[in-house]
Amino acid sequence: MQDKELAICVLAKFPSAGSVNTRLAVGVGDQLVVSLYEELLLNTIFQIKKINIPYDLFAISIDFVHKNRLKNFCQDICRLFFMRMNL
Repeated sequence: MQDKELAICVLAKFPSAGSVNTRLAVGVGDQLVVSLYEELLLNTIFQIKKINIPYDLFAISIDFVHKNRLKNFCQDICRLFFMRMNL
């Protein structure tokens, strides 16, 4: 990817049971929540791709547990960075 003037960052977790939308999962189940999260994430990327000006798309995650799976999920869609958070 060539550097552009505009950078768009998407903060995301890897869509896995127990790590996304856990409060919603109590009522509707893990599998539905994971599917919903994945669809919303892909829809976000799809909407960004409609932008008609040059941009770089980055995904930023603190999810080191699923690091390799998240890299595969992003593949050629965007650049992926991991960030450590001290809470």
